[in-house]
Amino acid sequence: MTKNVLGYIRVSTDEQADKGYSLDYQREYIERYCEARKYNLIHIYDDDYTGKTFRRPNYKEMENFALKKSNRVDLIVVVRWDRFARDLGPALTKIDKFKNAGIEVNSVEQYIDYKQPDYIVMLSMYLATSHAERLKISKRVKESTFKARSIGHYTSHPPKGYYWKKHTREEPAELLVNKEVAPLIHEAFKLYGTGLYSAEAVRKMMNEKGLNVKSKQNFLNLLRNRLYIGEVHVPTYNGSEDRWVRGVHEPIIRDKELFYKVQELLDGKKRNHPKAKLKIVPDLYLRNFLICPVCGGNMTGSYSRSRTGERYPYYHCNHNGHARYSAIKANQRFIQLLDSFVPDKAVLDLFKAIMADLRHVLKVDIDRQIIEIGKEIEGLNKKIDEADDCLLSKQIDVETHNRILTRHKKCIEELEDKRSALKGNDVKEAQEKIKYSVNILENLGYYFQKADTEGKIKIIGSIFPEKLQFLENEYRTTRVNDVVAKINVIPSELQQLENKKATVSDGLSYLAPQVGLEPTTYGLTVRRSNQLSY
Repeated sequence: MTKNVLGYIRVSTDEQADKGYSLDYQREYIERYCEARKYNLIHIYDDDYTGKTFRRPNYKEMENFALKKSNRVDLIVVVRWDRFARDLGPALTKIDKFKNAGIEVNSVEQYIDYKQPDYIVMLSMYLATSHAERLKISKRVKESTFKARSIGHYTSHPPKGYYWKKHTREEPAELLVNKEVAPLIHEAFKLYGTGLYSAEAVRKMMNEKGLNVKSKQNFLNLLRNRLYIGEVHVPTYNGSEDRWVRGVHEPIIRDKELFYKVQELLDGKKRNHPKAKLKIVPDLYLRNFLICPVCGGNMTGSYSRSRTGERYPYYHCNHNGHARYSAIKANQRFIQLLDSFVPDKAVLDLFKAIMADLRHVLKVDIDRQIIEIGKEIEGLNKKIDEADDCLLSKQIDVETHNRILTRHKKCIEELEDKRSALKGNDVKEAQEKIKYSVNILENLGYYFQKADTEGKIKIIGSIFPEKLQFLENEYRTTRVNDVVAKINVIPSELQQLENKKATVSDGLSYLAPQVGLEPTTYGLTVRRSNQLSY
C-alpha cells in the first residue's frame, strides 16, 4: 500500500554555510526518496530555526496537521535525525507521540527499523550524537562570543541606529552607524535629558520624525543601551564576572554626561523640578501655579457642566466669590505668553558670535590636550614593553607582570576615553547644540504644546519659581528664573557697547554658557522685568 508522507527540513545559517544542508538540498533529497519508493509526498515543511527546541512555527504546523489527519498520514521523513531535533529527551517524547497516533518518524540517511526490538538503541545513539554536537556548538559560540566581546566586538543583533556591514566569510562583519537614524537617537537622548518630557512623550515625538520605536519598553531599553556610548557588554563565562568594555564601534552618544543624566532620570534619582502636588489633569496643568488675585490663596480647578451637558474646565479660588475663569482661555493665553519669550534677534546673534569667538580658543586648548594625552599613552606603552622585556629576562615573575599590565592598561583606557571625548567635542557638535538651543528658544510654545501634562508642569516650574496671577486676561508674577535678569540686561549692554564701539568678544564672554552645559539650561528662560505684566 502506498504511504502518505510529510517531509520536514530544517537549517540554520551556520549549518547551511558549513555543511551544505541547504533547504533546497534537503527538499530535493526527500523528493527523490519518495519518488523512488512510490510514496505519496503530501507536503514538505521547512524551518530556519535552531533544533534546540520544538518552538518552530512550521514544525508546529506540521505536527498539528499530522495529528489531526493521523488516519491519512503514515510517515514523517527527515534527511538526518539532527534535522528533526538536537535534544534527546524531547525528541524521543515527540517520536512516541507520533507512534501512538499511528505515524512513523524516520530518516533517509539514518533509517531506523522499528520492527527490531533494539531499535531504541540506534535511535537514541543518533539523537544523542545530535544532542552532543549541539552542546559543542553552544560551547564554541559562547567561547567565541566571550573572546570577541572581551576585545570590544559586538556580536548580537544590531540595535536601532546601527547595521552590520558584511564582508567576506573570512572577515568579521563591521558594526556601522546608520547616519539617518543616529541623529534621531541623539535627539531622543537630548529631549529626555532635559527632564521636561516623559519617555513615552519623547517616543511619540521621535516616532513622528521617523524613529519608529513600537513600544514604550523598547524605547526604555534604547535609552538604557550602553552600546550607544561605545561600550560592549561581556557576559560571564567560566566563572568570570560580567563587565563592560570599550567597543571598537563608533558611539552615537559621545557625551557620556548626557547618557548618565538620562540614566539618573530613568532611575528617578534626578528631577529638574518637583511634580505638582495635586492630581495631574491635562486641562488644568496650571492650577498648582496660580494664586487668587483677591486673597492670595492657591487656585484649584474643576469641571463645570453646561445646560447642554458639556463639561468645561475652570480655575477657581476655594473662597466663594473670588477669582474664577475659564481654563481654556487661561491656557491659551499662557501659550501666547510662552511664544512671547523669544529673545531679540540681536541677543541671539550675540550668543552665536560669542560661541564662534570661544570656539577657536577652545579648539586650540583641546588640540593641546590631545597631544599631551598621546604622549602619556606612548609613555605607558613603553613601560608595558619594558615589563615584557623584564618578564622574558626573568627579572620579574608572571604575577608582577600581570599587575603592571593591568595598571598601565587601565590608565591607557582612561586616557583614551578622555582623548575620545575631546575629539568628539568638535565644532560640528557645538554648532548643533547652538542650533538646538536657539530652536528651543524660538519655538517654546510649540514644544510646550507637544509635551505631556507632566512635561508642561516641569516647563512652567523651570520658568516661574514663584506663583502666577491671571487677572483681566493678563499674567503677573513677582519673580522669574534668575537667568531672566541676565538676558534682560543684554540689550542695554549691547547699546552701551555699541556706543563705546567695543568688539563683540570684548568683556562679553561671561554671557556664554560653560562648555558642556545642556542647551535647555539656557533655552528655557525669558527676558522680562521683575514685575511682569502682560
